Amino acid sequence: MTPKRIQMTRNKPWRCEAPEAVKVDRSTKWGNPFRIGDDMPGAPGVPMDAEDVCQCFELLTIPTLPVHELTDKDLACWCAPGAPCHADVLLKYANRCAGQSSADGEM
Repeated sequence: MTPKRIQMTRNKPWRCEAPEAVKVDRSTKWGNPFRIGDDMPGAPGVPMDAEDVCQCFELLTIPTLPVHELTDKDLACWCAPGAPCHADVLLKYANRCAGQSSADGEM
């Protein structure tokens, strides 16, 4: 089964549907420190949109995280389905790590 992003919600018991999902919101070490509307790093006065926030997370935060810990796990965040979300970036890198490990024979 391919890991996916789960939307957390207060109205629907997401934990019942995905009990093994890893929560990746700002309350965890996986949370995105960048916010929509914050100034772009290195460009004061240029506010970030959702795409910018995900790109900054990918370029500046991913290298500091042990993303291999998320390999083959569903990830839960508050972002709406289809909207840009850092959880998608985490999924990409965590499962890229898995592909490299299996290609190297290190599993």
